Amino acid sequence: MASTAHANFPSLDEDVKQALKQWHGDSNAASPLAHLYLFRQTQREGYSTPRQITNQVLLKAMARLRETHAEAARLLQMRFLDLLSVTQVANKLNIAESTLFTAQRVAIQQLTASLYDLEQEAKLTQKTLLDKRLPSASYVNLVGVEVHLAALMTVLTVPEPPWVISIEGMGGVGKTALADALIRRLIQQGAYDEVGWVSAQPHRLNLGGALTTVAGAALTAEILIEKLAKQLLPEVAKQVERSTEQLWTLLQARMTTFSHLIVIDNLETLNDVESLLPILQKLTNPSKFVLTSRASFYSEANLFHFQVPELSTTAALQLIRQEATLRNLPVFANSGDDELLPIIETVGSN
Repeated sequence: MASTAHANFPSLDEDVKQALKQWHGDSNAASPLAHLYLFRQTQREGYSTPRQITNQVLLKAMARLRETHAEAARLLQMRFLDLLSVTQVANKLNIAESTLFTAQRVAIQQLTASLYDLEQEAKLTQKTLLDKRLPSASYVNLVGVEVHLAALMTVLTVPEPPWVISIEGMGGVGKTALADALIRRLIQQGAYDEVGWVSAQPHRLNLGGALTTVAGAALTAEILIEKLAKQLLPEVAKQVERSTEQLWTLLQARMTTFSHLIVIDNLETLNDVESLLPILQKLTNPSKFVLTSRASFYSEANLFHFQVPELSTTAALQLIRQEATLRNLPVFANSGDDELLPIIETVGSN
């Protein structure tokens, strides 16, 4: 039978074999399955040692294997979990010992295939959940932001400082859209297992030029903690007896153990930003925060400042024509540069 190893996991067959061999091994030994999302997901379920986590992952894969290859699951159970000898297992299965070794190799490959399927399903389910936490995208296709995205991706995909990144710029320059595109890209790449989005935006400007009030946008430290708990610790947050202090303790333990990426949109609208920023710092490492703000808090320590510039003239013209096409405004979509440049000169390239 051909190996089930995938390009993303070139040694998965061998990793599964080693994990089976370590079933009764050192509880704190490094796990050969630690690179899997399933390992991290199972770790968040409360299992403490690498061996406990690894064994739970294997049990999930064994249960899946049992649905399609019951005899293979039985063989692996006897050999690695029950520690029966080759002779004992061969006798129970009524096969020659030489045949058993072949059957065992095939069974491990089948278990690997089951584990790989579970891994892909779990990742897809989590990505779908994370996407739902984000607000509806306010754009169809962003223009002129690839350089910004690349720079921010570099900062956010390394497990080291900076832990708090502030995306700054004037109103309408595209801070929220940039943060949204950034987070969606990171989700698809699987860079973070957990993502949260909290908006402090009090008003939203629609395309007709009217301001609409955003319900529940007022943000305090207490509300921030509650909103994050609802997203990251939904079962805990449902327990009405939990106080803000208890939720804070649980969030801090969770976010300083597992890597999260949290966006706080429109930070400058908070009444007491200075008191909130130190709170965020206590939730970092390995977790990170992305803030969007019209204000630049240069007096605050440990902030990575990213100023969003106006679009280049070329990108601004592209944006105007793109929006005109989407809204069926052919006069603008087909206008020459000379006719559109006065718009850019009037409102700026934001």
